[in-house]
Amino acid sequence: MHLASSLARAAAALAVAAATFTSAPARAESPAAAASTHDAPDPHFPGGGRFSASIATGVPFVLMSELAVSPHDRLAVGAIGGIALSGDGPPNNTGFGVRPRVSIFERGPVRVFAVAPVLYYPKSNSSWFLARPELAVEGRLPGGARVGGGLGLVAVASRASFTGGGDGQPFLPYGGTPGQARGDATNGLWNTLSLHGALPISARTVAHAHGALVLRGYSLPGDEWVGGVPFTATVGLTTIL
Repeated sequence: MHLASSLARAAAALAVAAATFTSAPARAESPAAAASTHDAPDPHFPGGGRFSASIATGVPFVLMSELAVSPHDRLAVGAIGGIALSGDGPPNNTGFGVRPRVSIFERGPVRVFAVAPVLYYPKSNSSWFLARPELAVEGRLPGGARVGGGLGLVAVASRASFTGGGDGQPFLPYGGTPGQARGDATNGLWNTLSLHGALPISARTVAHAHGALVLRGYSLPGDEWVGGVPFTATVGLTTIL
């Protein structure tokens, strides 16, 4: 009787151990899958102490590149440069600047971040500054894809407006043709409504797209808009170095 009881207790203990052993991998898979999703390449923030390189095309920039550094997981700054459209002529309107961004809020798959690229256009007959601050919210989907949208501003000012000197005939950064109905059409401030998304294509590279509608309040801008068409669109690739 004692032997049978001991064997029963031993069998029960072995069953419990076997169940624990076989269930452990299943429990371990879930955090690993979550980590894999979280560690998908991020087009905005390469990760603390890491660099990223990007190349993109679209409107108004036919070619744009960036080299970014991320001193913290939620902070990054990039040096940007590219060639933009220039009216009806060939795209020879060069611009360069910086693109800082910071993650303001993160909870689970949701993130709120701010980005504020500032560009300088050193044209020979006129020089321009352009800033595009934006506040965006996005969600991370299973597999690491991201989708979101944001609200922002476009601020444009000529060098002459800062220095007070004559800068020649007005030259608009993207080849627009301003009218004078609303005053000084060579400088201005507009608001934007944007959508963006990103899709990892390898362990270190992500494809991304960004489109923004330019507005004057709730309406499309008139002839005073410096960009010709009232929208911007960009598609590109970013690789974590």
